[in-house]
Amino acid sequence: MFIPLLTDALVESGEPSADLFFTIGQAAAVVGIEAKTIRFYEKMGLFRPARASGLRVFRSCDIFKLKLIRALRSLHVNVKDIRNIMSSAGLEGEAALQTPAFLTFLTDRIVQHRKELEVMQYNISMAETFLSRTSPEQQSPSTLQCPDLRT
Repeated sequence: MFIPLLTDALVESGEPSADLFFTIGQAAAVVGIEAKTIRFYEKMGLFRPARASGLRVFRSCDIFKLKLIRALRSLHVNVKDIRNIMSSAGLEGEAALQTPAFLTFLTDRIVQHRKELEVMQYNISMAETFLSRTSPEQQSPSTLQCPDLRT
């Protein structure tokens, strides 16, 4: 779900702590994704962690960004749009989530998901209506027959 993920990201926002550094494995565990996913996000230009002795080093602000990316992906936001969001204002932490562009984007995404939910609810209702009008033996996939279209 998006809201708990976004809430997690907000809890981690703010000024990065100078004494909190994570390896890629630790960052993956904290965010709840795989290390290869973090490498993919980096390759796609969604964020760039610092490096020390050739290894990625993640600060708390990087963890926030990863949680935000994960939350946006849970809304089926594509990589291009996430890249635009992440680089739009150049803001860090919660301030990045308060920009008019992000708030408009999020509002539009909510509207889109509500429409999709309405369609799914309608389809479920139609399927339930169909099932309520058929006998149990007619509901079995083995008894479904396709019409003969050769005639």
